[in-house]
Amino acid sequence: MTMALLASSPQVAMDREHPYEHRYFAWLKAWSALADLTEWDFDLWNAPMLAQMAVDADGQGLVGPPPWPSRPLWAAEGPGDELGPHLLLAAWREFSARAVARTRRDLGAADTRVRYHAEKTASVARLRERSPLPVRAVVLHRDPRDVWLSIQAFDEQRGYYGFGRALGEDDETWFERALAMLAERSRAAVAERERPDSLVLAYEDLVGRPDATAARLGEWLELDLDPAAPARDLERHGDHSTSASPEASVGRWRRELEPERRERFSAALGPELRELGYDD
Repeated sequence: MTMALLASSPQVAMDREHPYEHRYFAWLKAWSALADLTEWDFDLWNAPMLAQMAVDADGQGLVGPPPWPSRPLWAAEGPGDELGPHLLLAAWREFSARAVARTRRDLGAADTRVRYHAEKTASVARLRERSPLPVRAVVLHRDPRDVWLSIQAFDEQRGYYGFGRALGEDDETWFERALAMLAERSRAAVAERERPDSLVLAYEDLVGRPDATAARLGEWLELDLDPAAPARDLERHGDHSTSASPEASVGRWRRELEPERRERFSAALGPELRELGYDD
């Protein structure tokens, strides 16, 4: 829903295709980091593979760090002089020029000032730590009990596990791991509330107060956003939902979550639930 909101502004460069999961920066960061790695699996990537240009054979080969231990022509002169961040910045400049030009072309907005690239990430803190570029974080949270039920329903609907559940993992083990993961994410959302470069938004507000939430996000980013965009997106991609409507997905834990697991959520996340405005 948030990505659909951001996509409603021509000033945001992004792939406007549901579910909006093309992670250009994440890929470029991983690619550029290869230049400075000093350890890897030599059976997967080694000097003979590089010498044979194995990657060029069919386009399917692996690429890894420079497979030799001494790199005098690009070795860092000291901390902060590693090559990877310089590669990332150079690649980002080229990516940005293309993204701006194609956003203007595709949206028929030749004179638009394209100001942002929008991309999903699982950890804002990790992204901020690893990015040499400025990051403005739209930090999302949802009642973790509803998140748990949504995960279960979505996996059942599509017929296979995701969201980190291991193949063959029993329900109780998975619940304990998911509970820890949801507690960590809730704490992270609480921690972001005081940062000037973060805006914390609740799923429940996106659903229940779309106009006010779009206005709040738009004011923070200095963008004009269309509050009706998420609803139009949902009409086109209803198969991604596990509730009859967005409104029905709010507070589903009150109807569907077993009492014993309600208590375990309260024991594990009580302070975080209250901090984020949820009843525990």
